[in-house]
Amino acid sequence: MKILSSIIFLITFIGVQAQESSFTLIAHLKGISNGTDFYLSSLGKSNNSYISTLNEGKVSFSGIVDEPTIYRSQAKTGPYCSIWIDKGIWNLLGDSASFSRTEIMNSKINKEHKAIDNQLDSLWKRYDELYNEADKEENEEEKKLLFNKLSVFSVSIDNIRKMNVFTLEPSYRLMQELYFLRNSLPKDSLRLAFYRFPEAIKNSSNGKYINDFIETETLKIGDLAPDIKGKTLKGDSLKLSDFKGKLVLLDFWAAWCGPCRQSNKQLITLYENYKDKGFEIFSFSIDKKYDAWSKASKDDQIAWANVSDLQGHYSPEALKYRIQAIPKAFLIDKEGEILKEFRGYSEKQNDMILEYLNELNN
Repeated sequence: MKILSSIIFLITFIGVQAQESSFTLIAHLKGISNGTDFYLSSLGKSNNSYISTLNEGKVSFSGIVDEPTIYRSQAKTGPYCSIWIDKGIWNLLGDSASFSRTEIMNSKINKEHKAIDNQLDSLWKRYDELYNEADKEENEEEKKLLFNKLSVFSVSIDNIRKMNVFTLEPSYRLMQELYFLRNSLPKDSLRLAFYRFPEAIKNSSNGKYINDFIETETLKIGDLAPDIKGKTLKGDSLKLSDFKGKLVLLDFWAAWCGPCRQSNKQLITLYENYKDKGFEIFSFSIDKKYDAWSKASKDDQIAWANVSDLQGHYSPEALKYRIQAIPKAFLIDKEGEILKEFRGYSEKQNDMILEYLNELNN
């Protein structure tokens, strides 16, 4: 009888817990055809995603959310909107003409989200215009001037965002902003901004990541490369230290990263020519979805060590290298020391690696 009572209690407890963490989102949409499929995908730590079909102008989603989390809502083809979802029942109003500005009614966190977006929208729009102008410019001197102007403009945007994390009311949305700015703030400033937040937000996914990020040392040339591990596409465990004694290029990438994909293709010849001469590539994907990682790996003909923990930017392994923007790579010598750091995609990267390879084989 006691065992039966315990089982009933456990089932009841689990049911209550699930109910307390559940959400229902009901979207009321105008100007969109019935039968249109909509997707709701987490942009946070979880891989949660949902699909539902518009019927009589309404589409609804139900699921579990452990903390306020940002999601992307999107039709199979068409624009998208970013919304924050918390426990409870929420209503969303929107139409086809302004779907990207759709918002959840009576939601404090979404009001905070919209206020920050509205503050920055015109600046990001101008940034995109400048970028397109610079990208299309054929005169090299003019192109350089435009990109310099773009860089100054980007710093101005970041300065506003940094001011926000020190002056606006602490919220889950603001912690996300701090997460995005983590590499733009000195460690002491990052710590001060982090300490403004209440414990509940400090213990959120973004909060825990920022706390760990603060405690992680910035790597420099000559440091020992931290060992990292992951699973291959076949599910085998592989560590960076398995290749000690070789010159190793540790490369962080993802399927969704265009410059990373360019870099992968550039590395094929380099690997083929030097894989039997003491050189290895250790690619670490910060993808969250196995299928995307697998397809990109095959499309890019990755034949070298290629691992992931499928935790995206929240990967504790990638955190050891304070990874944010990718592609990012580290050239590591036979003793495990960092020789060089590469940021972004460059057609000259192979030439720089070749200098070390030539030394290795002389």
